[in-house]
Amino acid sequence: MHAESKKHVLFDIDGTLLDSETVVLESLLAATNKHGLPPIDPSCTRRYFGVPGVIFLRTIGIPDPDGVFLDWRLELNRRSGKIKPYDGIVELLENLKACGVPAGVVTSRTLDVASADLNSLNLMPFFDELITAEDTQANKPLPDPILLYLRKKQLSPKHCIYIGDTISDCQCAHAAGVQFLLAGWGTSQQSEMSQETIVSRPADVLKYL
Repeated sequence: MHAESKKHVLFDIDGTLLDSETVVLESLLAATNKHGLPPIDPSCTRRYFGVPGVIFLRTIGIPDPDGVFLDWRLELNRRSGKIKPYDGIVELLENLKACGVPAGVVTSRTLDVASADLNSLNLMPFFDELITAEDTQANKPLPDPILLYLRKKQLSPKHCIYIGDTISDCQCAHAAGVQFLLAGWGTSQQSEMSQETIVSRPADVLKYL
């Protein structure tokens, strides 16, 4: 591992970069309706935010989870125009780039879904690396996705920060040994992570570099 003068900043997508919760829940409801299944309680879905969608569906015992997940993705694609970056995210990414701070994405989204929104919102050029659900056999909350980023960049954990909004993001960061910042602007689980470092707005991330 080589020393770095600047920390790398990694971002989750949903609930961190993008305000997508409403669209995610609407799309899941449309998918379950299509399969003749009862609605999934949104509070249940929120508990699994940060976990790959198909794993969430399998874990809660949804029949034909792969089929429901495929339709969930299709419904998300139909509503993608309703997804926007949180206020202050673009300015933060511009500041990081201007300061020469490397930025990456570690998400439980699949590559096609992640890249579609990042490209349509012109966010992809801000990131040097995109780690998605297909890149590792084990996903969040296990540390494998962040560890893959560290290996690719030849970094030690102390040279990396991960910003996320869910318990699985937090667990992934801690297990990988990197600093975790809780995205206070997007999280719905703040009370469950009150001991974590909470950042109330994107601009405040710069204080931790």
